[in-house]
Amino acid sequence: MSYEIQSDVPLPPRMFRHRDGYSPTYPFSKMLVGDSFEMEAPVVTPATQPTEKEFPLMVKRLHSAAYCWARHHNNGFRFTVRRTVLGARIWRIA
Repeated sequence: MSYEIQSDVPLPPRMFRHRDGYSPTYPFSKMLVGDSFEMEAPVVTPATQPTEKEFPLMVKRLHSAAYCWARHHNNGFRFTVRRTVLGARIWRIA
C-alpha cells in the first residue's frame, strides 16, 4: 500500500471550542454526587433497538472517559456506569 503525500492542504478548524480550546464531551466537571446522565445508543428507533454488542462498548466508553477524566483532574470524583433500555447511564458516586 502506498500513500500520496500532498502539500498545501488546509487544516480544518477544531470541532469544539472551550476556554482552553477544548470542549469536553461529557459534563463530568458539572456533576454533583448523585447526578447522572444517559448516553443513548447511536441509532435508536422502534425498528432498530441497540444490539447486544453496542451496550458493552457504550458502557466501556463511558467508564473509560470518566476514569481518565477523574484521574487527570485528581479531584476525588468517582463514577459508576449501568446499562439502560436506551443505552447507558453514568452516576457520580463520590
